[in-house]
Amino acid sequence: MEPILALVDILIPTYRRKTGLAVVLTSLLGQTFTDFDVIVSDQTEENRTYLDSIEIQTLVQALKWHGHNVVLHRHLPRHGMAEQRQFLLEQSRAPYVHYLDDDVLLDPSVMMRMLDVLRKVVVSSVALQQGLATSMMCDLTSSKLNSGRNECSRNLSNRIQFPGIGIK
Repeated sequence: MEPILALVDILIPTYRRKTGLAVVLTSLLGQTFTDFDVIVSDQTEENRTYLDSIEIQTLVQALKWHGHNVVLHRHLPRHGMAEQRQFLLEQSRAPYVHYLDDDVLLDPSVMMRMLDVLRKVVVSSVALQQGLATSMMCDLTSSKLNSGRNECSRNLSNRIQFPGIGIK
């Protein structure tokens, strides 16, 4: 049986910032949105590694107790931030990802607000695409009828439906 995937994977690149990583992981415990997992990629040199420290492991356990999967990767050698972010993206399996740098503290409602905005943008974009396609079909099918175009335009909004969301 495959594990249940979270809606969002939070991708955290880190390098030599044990305290910063601890603060970021702590801020995730207070998020009002909870359908996320965490993937960390550390590029700190072997002699300075801290992913196994008591502080980081305690926070990883706390996130797991709250139902989040947490994966810690050591990703060496270093090839820059872009490559590290690409590595993190390749580890993700969720439909959405959020890159979170190890020097950012999230307000408790940030993830919820960002996902709400993203959903509205995606729904608006799909509605616009559907509306244009439907409008074009209406114009083609009703071009012979004078009153057909008005009826088609009135019914256009009724044709664009998403589960749980109606576009009016």
